[in-house]
Amino acid sequence: MLMIIMKKAVIALFLIVFAVYGPSLPNQFLWDDEEAIVQNPLIHSLANLPKFWTGGIFNSHGSGLSGGFYRPVTTTAMASLWAVSHDPWIFRLFQISTHAATAVLLFFFLRTWFSLWPAFIGSALFAIHPGISEAVLWISTIADPLSAVFLLSSLLLVPGHMKYAALLFFLALLTKEGTAVFLPVFFLLPHTISRRKTALWLITAAALYGTMRILAVGIGTSSLAFPSPIAQANLVQRLLTIPSEILFYLQTFFWPFSLSISRHFVITSLSNVKFWESLLLIGALIVCMAKLRSRTLAFFSLWFFLGIIPYMQFIPLSATVAERWLYLPSIGLIGVILSLLPKIKKYTSPARVTIAALLLVLGATTIIRSRQWQNGLTLFSHDTSISPDSFDLTNNYGVEIFRTGDIGAARQAFDRSIKLNPTWWVAYNNAGAVWERLGDTAKAEALYRTSTERASYYLAYENLAKLLLFQKKNRKDAQQTAARGLRQFPTSVNLWLVYTIASYELGERKEAVAAARRLYTIAPGDQTAAVLSRITNDLPLEFTK
Repeated sequence: MLMIIMKKAVIALFLIVFAVYGPSLPNQFLWDDEEAIVQNPLIHSLANLPKFWTGGIFNSHGSGLSGGFYRPVTTTAMASLWAVSHDPWIFRLFQISTHAATAVLLFFFLRTWFSLWPAFIGSALFAIHPGISEAVLWISTIADPLSAVFLLSSLLLVPGHMKYAALLFFLALLTKEGTAVFLPVFFLLPHTISRRKTALWLITAAALYGTMRILAVGIGTSSLAFPSPIAQANLVQRLLTIPSEILFYLQTFFWPFSLSISRHFVITSLSNVKFWESLLLIGALIVCMAKLRSRTLAFFSLWFFLGIIPYMQFIPLSATVAERWLYLPSIGLIGVILSLLPKIKKYTSPARVTIAALLLVLGATTIIRSRQWQNGLTLFSHDTSISPDSFDLTNNYGVEIFRTGDIGAARQAFDRSIKLNPTWWVAYNNAGAVWERLGDTAKAEALYRTSTERASYYLAYENLAKLLLFQKKNRKDAQQTAARGLRQFPTSVNLWLVYTIASYELGERKEAVAAARRLYTIAPGDQTAAVLSRITNDLPLEFTK
């Protein structure tokens, strides 16, 4: 009888997940999806599989996969999905299915701590919770649910199958490095018997991952520092911000109704009231929990705090807080709730009605959120109203407006993004594109140059080189700009094209032929073949931007 009920619970969880997230299947690729997937030629072929294990996850436009996120399992999954279909729905189907699998595994994990119905309620809450929906709706965050599948599967195999548990934990690390913080959890499970054996296998897995990571990308989190306010803050300021970050995650879990993809804030001094409010509230909660003296409560409280450690800005990240980072830590909060419920009231009929109503409200909120993720314009227009001071979100909103043809509104968005963060190189490049569209090549050139000075941004180099060659007819400057860009982005097709044409028109035929051959090698096709043929045969180039 119990097995039948559990099978029904598993089916119910899958149905719940797809009922809530199914409407997101037609959604488009968004934000980092373009860099990590759509414009990332390395994952467009499974022949590049060995490269996934020697670099990061982003297209560096010339030097392989870049960034300090060493996630070869994630990259392999994305490449495999791209091989099946280039449409975003296949990625979303996989991500939703992975989230459903996580919910089911969580159900079995919670069953080791709670009875059947509390375990089901907890896993159902996880399945539909809007506060963690970003990790399900954003394709680029597939690492969160996928690493959760490996982690929970590993925990469920302790202690009887430690070899397989260690292997799954190793895969979790290769999917998302932050999973490492859950290593202590293995030793606190109620059924862990041989801690020495457990430690041997898990530490071996962690050591192997660490070695592979250091050899591939080093220790840091990014090869190109993101100019978020928290990344520009000093260590003391980042430490002062921690209580507010913890409070944010608690608020997002218990009141998930003002959601946004990008949030930036920094507590700069002890005189900030928010620091003391957050610190006192969190301290009071910890004292109250400690007084209850519950092993289960302590375990899941520890799970939450372990889960948020990677996001406490000891190593500065791209945002101060993010809803997707609550995905695994939320399991701890769910366990805390379940461990407290029996102490408050048994599951009477009014309690069941209340729980059902709460789940319905949360599910409806997630469905609404999934529709906001329909495309870039719907998402960024909503989220800028929640986070009006987010420089990167404002910039992204400008990009979507620009694509609709509203150049004036796009210019205002880019100008505001620059005002919010004068170091943000992407906004300078985008503002340059606006002025180029408006015909002011001088302003466009100045903005493109500023973007290249702020950071080594491939698109700014490409736009500047093309502007100098095709608009301003400054062949020498175009050639030099393309050459500078190619030193950092040696497989940029646009930069090689500009360099080839500029060299040819400057009378440097030998250089032009060599560049044209390189261009064709990188991007074989009719256009590059025509360029090579005309240059080789000393024919005039009939090429415009």
